[in-house]
Amino acid sequence: MLTFGVLIGRFQPFHQGHLYLAVKALDQCDQLIIAIGSAGRARSTVNPFTFDERTALMRSNLETYADRIHFVAIPDVFYDEAYWLNQVKSAVFGIAQGAEVTLFGHSKDESSYYLREFPEWRYVEFPDYNGISATPLRLDYLEYGLIDHLNFPAATEEFLTDFKKSAAYTWLHNEANVVKHYKASWSTAPYPPIFVTTDAIVVCQSHILLIKRKDHPGKGLYALPGGFVEPGEWLQNALVRELIEETQIDVTAEELKASLITFRPFDYPTRSQIGRVITHAGLIKLANHVLPKITGSDDAGEALWVKLENFTALADQLYDDHFQIVQYWQRQGLLNG
Repeated sequence: MLTFGVLIGRFQPFHQGHLYLAVKALDQCDQLIIAIGSAGRARSTVNPFTFDERTALMRSNLETYADRIHFVAIPDVFYDEAYWLNQVKSAVFGIAQGAEVTLFGHSKDESSYYLREFPEWRYVEFPDYNGISATPLRLDYLEYGLIDHLNFPAATEEFLTDFKKSAAYTWLHNEANVVKHYKASWSTAPYPPIFVTTDAIVVCQSHILLIKRKDHPGKGLYALPGGFVEPGEWLQNALVRELIEETQIDVTAEELKASLITFRPFDYPTRSQIGRVITHAGLIKLANHVLPKITGSDDAGEALWVKLENFTALADQLYDDHFQIVQYWQRQGLLNG
């Protein structure tokens, strides 16, 4: 009976350490399932490459083992860990079909917590490979165009060299430099800053209200209307103020507050590329309303109503974790009706 191995990661981008893990895993199993995380996300400085790009890149680097490797896409689900775990298990089971499964990995830091979440699988820990980390390699590439020839295999070098000629790289380069300068502006603070924001989920007539971001970070991506809380401001007041400023929605502040159904924080530690940002999202349901008039303003280049049935198709075009925030309430059935 075939034995199956599993590797879970984002591989942003695929480097020599990843190659080492994959080859070591293939030495100990018949077939290897590579679960690629953060699939279906919009490009960002943290997730610059699509699932298809990463799959093609890994196929090129592992072409000797092509008939022994399977790739599965694992979308992020920040606010429902059990749902994410079930996605991984279902994807693996769909290929392994009840065969023996071994999870392979390296516990780099707390971000590797997920390796402890599959007690039903045998686990094999691999040692660190030359201290290679994707984060500095990725930032050097996006900010300065540098390609580390020592830490990238040949196929990755070739991909990154070609990708630098694309419009996507230009956008990511601009994004990376805006984020870098934003972080630098806070570098002299006595403590690492923690930012507080609000985001509004406004639903009306089976539509959801979105904006398109006017500037970097996230230029051109869809987003929930929102922004930073001002000193001395109540969270719910900030929610409504930012909503009105960015969309000029033709509904009074009083009615918006009265239509607020639920309100909660969303605090996945790495949800934002600019640093530690805790947002407080409020669900506003406008009952007995035609779609109010809206106009993009302030940080929004455009404001638009999107049919809820079409929202999922925008997953790879949404800023930060805004898709995951809406998805959280969609799974609870709170956006219907």
